[in-house]
Amino acid sequence: ITSIDRDFGSNTWPDFERVEVMDPVPMFVGDIDGIRRHAVGAGLHPLEQSTKDVDAMNTSVLLRSGLPKTLLNELQFACSGNDDPDRAWKLAAKYGFCPVFDAGVERLIWVVGNKKKERHDGKDKYSSRNSFDELDVPPIKLWDESFPRYVKKHYSPNPGVQEMIKFLRPDCKDSEI
Repeated sequence: ITSIDRDFGSNTWPDFERVEVMDPVPMFVGDIDGIRRHAVGAGLHPLEQSTKDVDAMNTSVLLRSGLPKTLLNELQFACSGNDDPDRAWKLAAKYGFCPVFDAGVERLIWVVGNKKKERHDGKDKYSSRNSFDELDVPPIKLWDESFPRYVKKHYSPNPGVQEMIKFLRPDCKDSEI
């Protein structure tokens, strides 16, 4: 199972089958350090803007950078029950963050069957078979019944971040988030 950015196309990987399409997530680039930060996602590291050398930073922190705690705290309280739908975006801009948007991600699955011995030009060869037609269970069913479960839609307990998610999914109701 893998996830690929939809910015690079849709289900273009041979032998993989799409099992889920995720909506875009709000992300931001800092005006001081140029580091991309996610507003939502698992394993994020809140990161203040800094003039430190990015090359000296830990790669896992850079790849999973989140918004700074100070901004998250302000989004938590300033956006609760707020009537201004742009409030969260304005707060991010006040902290020097410019929103960037992607096309979301696709989760793909590749079901690899048993290796079968075949004869080629008088020599034994093993080949990996990957035919969805040979499976008793369709790949989508394997995905739907597998554990651990992944969220089907992005969410955040932070009201400001939740407003951003709703902005990116204008067709959804609060009950669907």
